[in-house]
Amino acid sequence: FGSVCIQADTSKSFTISNDSQQHVRVQIDTLGNRSLAKSTPEAQVLPPGATAGFDITLYLESKAEVDTRFAYIINGHHRYEVPVKAQAVPVMLSLSKATMSFFFPEHSLEQVVTDTVHLLNPGNTHAEFKIISSEHFKAFPASGTVEPNAAEEISIRYNPGASSAREEKLTVQVVGGAPLELTCKGNVPEVVLASKSRSVDFGPLAAGSSLKKSVALTCAGKAAAVFYVDQDELRVKCPGLSVLPEKGMVFPGAGSQLVFTVKSEQALKIDSSIVVHVRGGKALKLVVKADFIVPDVSVQNDEIDFGPTYLGAQSVRDLVVVNASSIPAILTLDLRKHPEFSARIPPDLEVEEEESLSALSSLRPKGKGIDPDEELEASGPSLKFKVPASGQAQIEFIYAPVSINPHAFELPLLLQGMPPSAAKQLRRAVIAEGDKPRLLLSSLVVDFEKKVVINDQMKGFSYSMEVTLTNCDDMKVHVDASLRGGDSEGGAPLFRMDNCSQELDVGAACNIKIWFIPKTDGTYKCSLCVFLDHNMDHP
Repeated sequence: FGSVCIQADTSKSFTISNDSQQHVRVQIDTLGNRSLAKSTPEAQVLPPGATAGFDITLYLESKAEVDTRFAYIINGHHRYEVPVKAQAVPVMLSLSKATMSFFFPEHSLEQVVTDTVHLLNPGNTHAEFKIISSEHFKAFPASGTVEPNAAEEISIRYNPGASSAREEKLTVQVVGGAPLELTCKGNVPEVVLASKSRSVDFGPLAAGSSLKKSVALTCAGKAAAVFYVDQDELRVKCPGLSVLPEKGMVFPGAGSQLVFTVKSEQALKIDSSIVVHVRGGKALKLVVKADFIVPDVSVQNDEIDFGPTYLGAQSVRDLVVVNASSIPAILTLDLRKHPEFSARIPPDLEVEEEESLSALSSLRPKGKGIDPDEELEASGPSLKFKVPASGQAQIEFIYAPVSINPHAFELPLLLQGMPPSAAKQLRRAVIAEGDKPRLLLSSLVVDFEKKVVINDQMKGFSYSMEVTLTNCDDMKVHVDASLRGGDSEGGAPLFRMDNCSQELDVGAACNIKIWFIPKTDGTYKCSLCVFLDHNMDHP
């Protein structure tokens, strides 16, 4: 075997050929020698003309000169001995350098810096190692095997913590060999990071809402201070809290802002602290408090009954929501499955998207999305609004039928921070029915949208649109239509139409053409009044 490393397996192949005309059985006998006990296989059967190999494996616990033997036995009767010689030597690993010095680049925001060293194995067998890291110097990988006549790259990571200078020794344990020592030195400038505020108190908040607050940081030392917030620690100690920037640099005499944002989809109380780590300096500890509560909200209406409403018309009911809590409440009226219904939210009750989390996403079961088919069918609006603390909100709930169908469903009102199944005080019945009208208008609004002003060089030009009137009654109906209350310029009407007075048979229709002649900038409007059966008092 020549020179072999101790506490490592070294194998050589021992072959036997069968030159006879019959099968033979060959067995290996290590003669009870523990250093050869790992040899395999114990026995083989060789056909005529075949050759078999046996792995003779040598394993030695300590440095020694080896002079021993093993035997092979043919057919259980014929024994032959083979001498085994080896010189056991310890595993010889070495380091590419005995000392490592660590420095951070000038503009680095990292909390650690990494350098590499190599473990060299000049021997002819594998060498196993394990590195004992220190608190501030960590080795990666910390253990492993170096192939024969090869090298293994080891990364050493330096984290200075709160001290500006460190010097520590890492021990490299070598299986079957002498241990090695690696001296590690690290230096960072001495820094001081301060904050006048030592707490961030958000107070009571509505579940589902969010709030931001900032803390000022100043650098009182002679060198720039690098800081960072451990995000894993933050998630565990203060769920629902985020801090930006996660890391940064504050120059001497200057300042920086830490922005704290807290949000929660459900009731949650935060009363903990976070640590702002400072590279080479004392860390800052900031106390964080927040109390998310679910507001006490109820609907004042016993039910919302629109009654029968003609196609082409609309019915409006006031929906009153009362908030008995000391904090504002955010609600969502989800009408996506009810496209014939809508609502008007007063401007002072509208909610900006950044003010809150999405109630719909927060109340949707985890792991479940919206069914694509359901998304296509659900074409109604989803409206978000807020109810002030100890106050109420009144919104206009609108029903504009497009089909002759009855409706009866539960008011789809969602309170952020509360699952729909728990919001019993918001459950109200919505009842409505589309009714067949005597006369159907093709449109309730004639919108010319934005148009170019007509000047003197455009004589005879005007914009026009048409409205179709259809008799849906079971008998003839007489129709009178005209424009009323329109704006004018210098006595000339801005809107014009030919007065319509005619009788429509059952199912018959007529078109009314309306012209728009704007001469100056502005927003203009008028009313198209349609009277049935000569009743000129009620259009």
